[in-house]
Amino acid sequence: MKNKSYTLIALALIISVFQACKKESPVSESINAEKLASQTRASVSDNYVVSTFFEGYPALDNAFRLCRSANGTLYASSAFANKIYKITTNAVVSDQAILPAGSNVIGVKAGESGTTYAALYAENRVVKIDRNGVITTVPVSLALKNPADVAIGPDSTLYICDAGNKRIVKVTPSGTATVLAGKTGVAGTADGKGANARFIFAINIRYASDNTLWVTDVDPVSHAPGKTLRKITLDGTVTTFFTVPSSGVQTGIVDFAPAKRDKNFNVSSRVNFFVVTSNVPSSGGLEHKISHLSFDGTETTIVPFNSGEYTDGPAGQAIFGAPQGIAVTPEAIFVTDGSKIRKISKKL
Repeated sequence: MKNKSYTLIALALIISVFQACKKESPVSESINAEKLASQTRASVSDNYVVSTFFEGYPALDNAFRLCRSANGTLYASSAFANKIYKITTNAVVSDQAILPAGSNVIGVKAGESGTTYAALYAENRVVKIDRNGVITTVPVSLALKNPADVAIGPDSTLYICDAGNKRIVKVTPSGTATVLAGKTGVAGTADGKGANARFIFAINIRYASDNTLWVTDVDPVSHAPGKTLRKITLDGTVTTFFTVPSSGVQTGIVDFAPAKRDKNFNVSSRVNFFVVTSNVPSSGGLEHKISHLSFDGTETTIVPFNSGEYTDGPAGQAIFGAPQGIAVTPEAIFVTDGSKIRKISKKL
């Protein structure tokens, strides 16, 4: 119960920030119509099973975002515990780093040789954490405001969701910082290249294996987090790929993970996505689902919208209490869920 309460508080805090944003014109109807027409309500729940990979408080205290390294090690952030956790492939959890109190760490990504990078939202900085837990601030020549997440390119270039400044910042390994997309301090939903693109409050960013960046952005009307999934090419061209269909008062992507896997978890030649979505239904409360989003914009349910106590078993009957982060390995899909790491596996 404690875990769910904390998650609801976190959601309320995030939504309150979004509600402070200036309202802008919605994404164009043509984009919405095209994407909504391509979606389906199909389900592949029968192909998956949900289990608990790790459970234990306080060893894992309200895990938030999740990422994986090249060797399969998982890392999770926790704004409540001010920590980055390391989770081995054998489900051994340890503290990789203890961060300053109140730093409000959100996004975390794995680098090389056991390093991670974390976005400290309240401290307006991104930090690097080495394999020994030593924390150093990443030098960025541009002033950050409420950085929410960071992605890492294969050449170690960093891409930062500079949410408060409504832009995506690129930082090269030599330390040169430039604005890749967006215009500083100017909110909006426009697609375009570089400074012609607009963001309202981009809070998640991922670097995909096809050398594209992906971010989620806020609904300009309901202020729901993660209402759109947007693609950014390395020259800074932004296009809106997917708009989350509303299922209640507020519906949005909490986190997503790109992977070359199809809806049945078979290897694919194209980048697709595994997505955590939360919804506030008109009746109240909070419900969650896990789905697959294909390269053509087709969404397929894996774990349907539900709420209640944590339940393992067939994906169609499984329940997630407070999913906040997702990562994909060659073996399975992993999701943070309060003080648990849940595992979604393809049925044998």
